[in-house]
Order: sequence, then structure tokens, then C-alpha cells
Amino acid sequence: MNKHDLWLIAAEGMGRSCRVTDQNTPKPSQQLFLMVNGEVSDGQASRASVWDAVEAAHGPFPVGAREAQSFETEDGTVRMERAQQDGADAWALRYITPEHSAPARSWNIEFSSLIGPEQSGFGCRMTLLTDTGSFNAELTTPVALKIVCAGLSFGAAGVRLMPAPQMLDDVTAFLRELTARERFWTVIVVSEAEAHRLPGGAQSLQSALAGAANVYVLPVRREIEFAAAVGYDLNLPARAARLFRPGFDPFWPEPTRHPALPLMLPADEDYNASAAITAIAFKNTLNTGPWRRDLPGLLSIRQMASQALSEAASVSGDSATRIEALEDLVETERRNAEEAVALAIQTDEERQRAQEALATEQAASHALSARIERLEARLARLGDTIDGQAPTEYSAVGAWAAQSLSGKLRLTPRAEKGLRDARYEKIEDVIAGLTLLAGPYRDMKRGRSDPHLFTEVCREAGFEETRSMSKVAAGQQGETYFVRHGGARHLMDRHLKKGTSKDPRHCLRIYFFWDAAQEIVVVGSLPAHLDTANK
Repeated sequence: MNKHDLWLIAAEGMGRSCRVTDQNTPKPSQQLFLMVNGEVSDGQASRASVWDAVEAAHGPFPVGAREAQSFETEDGTVRMERAQQDGADAWALRYITPEHSAPARSWNIEFSSLIGPEQSGFGCRMTLLTDTGSFNAELTTPVALKIVCAGLSFGAAGVRLMPAPQMLDDVTAFLRELTARERFWTVIVVSEAEAHRLPGGAQSLQSALAGAANVYVLPVRREIEFAAAVGYDLNLPARAARLFRPGFDPFWPEPTRHPALPLMLPADEDYNASAAITAIAFKNTLNTGPWRRDLPGLLSIRQMASQALSEAASVSGDSATRIEALEDLVETERRNAEEAVALAIQTDEERQRAQEALATEQAASHALSARIERLEARLARLGDTIDGQAPTEYSAVGAWAAQSLSGKLRLTPRAEKGLRDARYEKIEDVIAGLTLLAGPYRDMKRGRSDPHLFTEVCREAGFEETRSMSKVAAGQQGETYFVRHGGARHLMDRHLKKGTSKDPRHCLRIYFFWDAAQEIVVVGSLPAHLDTANK
């Protein structure tokens, strides 16, 4: 069970019904603009700040709404879900508010919070919904995010996001923030002499970005020290600000590809430099960062609540409640799939630069759709197990893995081709090997179990997991030990093996690598042995 799988302890207050929408009504287009997630010093205080801000905008909520496990206003504009498991308390609140610069548009703002035994996380997502297809909106972080940023320590690696622009007097401390691996926010530096070119000055820019970026003002007396710290090629150009994306390294080997941008500040009333900088900073928040996979959203929490209710009803024999819970689970997973696709398909500009990443998201959405179909089938035959029978033909292994191992293990197109051409006689060994990787191996890599335990499980099943080949040796084999995944080239540095025979009918090899960012096992080749220079 991963950090998303947060089960409700109590079933009270979980009764709910799905909303029925007119299937002929076109759904509004949506685009995700902001996504920030990080550590927060006080999880309960961050939730209270969100409640206060949303209630001030929406109007008073009923008594007890804040303590409920699930809450939704009559107009549907505010919705909250909460879950607890293994000492962690997950919470999410979604708020819909009009976007006032144009009609038929609204902001869908979702706040997430995870309070653990030793650490608390907080996050915010902001999506624009429109019936007109126009996404040209004035950008500013939500009020609740500004309040959390101003009142609590919200950030990562001991560095917090600030509510106001900072004077860059301590270059050493600034460089520590700039080079922190955990930094998920953009850092913007503008010289004291040029700050007047920003409408409203640096304070106005930081106000729009509070909770999503930090703005620094560089005094003249620190310019030389600043240039020496970040590199003279990355100093502030005349009449420009400098934007540092996450991942900054002052020793970057190619300055022209460095993740830092000069942003011009012309004295032109027709050009709003602050709006341009804000748009780029917002876009940078969509990149991966800490807590991204650790903070479940509202739909994820509701999904687990429905699953828990279904299982409780199954034990008690309450078929009517179980059917209702399964229907809600189907609807929630469908919405999750739709949001995954919407996140992958942003704008034409981003789509062109992220075709391979889009394919990965679509594959994940396909797996979700397959799971939805199986859940719908369960509505007609209560009591069946979630996962179907293990396949007996190699042609069915790919679909089985997509359904049963979704979110844990992924087969690349090359691996699926290997299955179609498979000659290994015992398909049950292939299924057992993939299950080992998706279960005990993944648990080990995520720090959930002892490595010795995985070794023992492998031994008992007749498998051995070892390094396949070093990167240097693999480079001598061309592309044999490399596979494309998520837009990058990866070495299949590990393999699970069974049998020592040279005969492909009796020799099983599953080549894979661990994707730490997504916390999944990626299988690139199976079941045949890959050739080397010596074999």
C-alpha cells in the first residue's frame, strides 16, 4: 500500500451519492496552471487557514463541517474529504470560484494536506475551467495559499517560501536556497535599480507569486558578489531580471542550456513584465517536485473511502450499500482518469515539447480505464475478486499487467513485443516474476521492507535478482540493454532470472530498472536472455 492508499478508519458520514449530469452537455475545457506541494511546519494550522479563507469568500459553513470526514455545500462549490491510516491524516478541500476577467470561466482550486507522525505536507492545485476555450487569465496565487505562506514555514530543505520580496544581502544563504535539490519553486532576482520597471514593483510581483516563488531584490553593493556566486554568464543583464528554475547548478557545463532565464523589463506600458514573469513561474510549478506523489488529492481520498465502504458492506452482507459504494468508486476513478488526461494535454506549445511524456500519461489513463471497466463488471456480480485469473497465454500478459499491476509495474512496448515472441515454456514463472517485482521488490525500493526479505522471497520462488550489466559494458552492446521510457533513455541495470539453460524454452530473464520519480518498476525486456559479447 503506497502513500496514496489512505484508508478511512471510520465509515460514519461516508454515505454519498453520485451526481448525475446531462450526457449531452459539453464539459468545459480545463488547464492546470499551478501545482505546489511542500513541507509545512503546522499541518492543522494550514488547514485552518484554508477553511478561514474559503469560508470568508463563500459564506458560513454548518457547525461541525470542519471536523467531518466528508462535506459538500449545497451549491457544490466547496467540497472536502478526509481519511486516516497508519498514523497519517490526509485531507483535501476543493473550491470553485468565478474567474472575473471573462464570463463562463471559473477557477477550480484544490488544497491538500497530509499530517504524518514526524512531518506534514501541504499543497495547492489551481485549474481554470472554461466554456469558451480561452485560457488567457490574470494569474495570482489563491488567498489561502498566501495566508499559509505568510503565517507558516512552507517550503523544503529548511528554506521557506516568503510572502514578501527579500533584499539579497546574504549571498551565501541565497546560494544555499538556489542549489537545494528539494527546491520546487522558481527564484526571481531583480536589481534594485531596475525594480521600478515592474508594475507595482517587486512587492506586487511577490504578492502574485506568494506560495509559488521567491522574489529577491539585488542591491548594487552585492552585484559583484552575486555574479561571482552564480557565474558571470548568469549575472543580471541590463534592464532585466533573472529567473532561476528548480535544479540550478552553478557548475552547469553548458551555460546556454542552464535552467535560468533573463527576463527583459522594458519601459513599455504595453508590456506587463510582472505578468510575463508570473506566467513562467506558474508554469514551472507543474514540474515534478517533493511531496508530488505523497499528497493525495480529493478524488484519491474519496476513491479510498468508497473502496473501504464497499469492503465493509461486503463483510456485513449489505449488498445495496456495496453497490452504491462501487458506483461511486467507478465514477471517482473515471474522474481521476479524465484529470490525468487533462493534465497531460495542456496547450499546443507544451504538447509539442512533451509528446513522449504525454504517451506515458495516456498509458496510465488507459490502465485506469481498464480498471473502471472491471469495477463496472463487479456491480453485476458481487463477491468476485478484484483481479481476474492470471493469464494462460502470453498474448494476455500485457493487459493483465496493465490492470493488476497498474501504478506498480509498467511494461514497455519492447517488453510486450518480447511476450508476443516468447518461447519460455512456463508462463506461470513469468507471472510470478512480474508479481515479485511489483510487490516485494517495489516495497524494498520504497523502504517498506528489508532487502534480505526480498532475497529470501526470491530464493523460495526459485528466482535470483542481480545486476544485468554495468553502464560501461552495456554501452559496448549498442541499444541492447537500453530502453526508452518517459522521454529518456534508460539502462536496464537489473534482471530477475530463473534457469541456467541456454535453451530459451527453459531460461527466463526479466530485464528492468527502477523509476524512482514514479516509484514503479519498468520492465524493458522479457522473457528471453539478452546477448552479450561473450554469449
